[in-house]
Amino acid sequence: MTILLEKFVTVSYDDLGLEITNLRKALRAHNIDKALSIIKSAIADLPTIVKKDMCENYYESVVHLMFRLTGMRVVSELQSVAGRSDVVVATKDAVFIFELKMDRGQDFESVADAALNQIDENGYADRFAVNGKTMFKIGMVFSSEGKGLVGWKTR
Repeated sequence: MTILLEKFVTVSYDDLGLEITNLRKALRAHNIDKALSIIKSAIADLPTIVKKDMCENYYESVVHLMFRLTGMRVVSELQSVAGRSDVVVATKDAVFIFELKMDRGQDFESVADAALNQIDENGYADRFAVNGKTMFKIGMVFSSEGKGLVGWKTR
């Protein structure tokens, strides 16, 4: 079957390194910087016209879809007692809680800190506290000027 698949199904080489398997490997290795660098590059690869009038929900959808393609468990807008976390990804040994924010002219540090504080203040990680998995809280900051992912901060 493998020989036949290779003969009849060709996947063009991705010289940008954006193959979804690279994202999956990064998450499994708990390499958040690598995973988010892949997402940042994928968003940067979008044509300018597609990025016009982008908002947090747009980026949440893109991030959700990319994580979904890894085959891992992904939930967006996960309800908790005090609010909703933007994107949660679960692997066999880790939980990644992503809070996405637009910079809206504010500096990166304050926006990233606000995202991480929201995760803590609203207890988004509380439901996972006893599952024994490694917990990652990530604040992602996006440009309100359509320049994609500005950066991220992790706790």
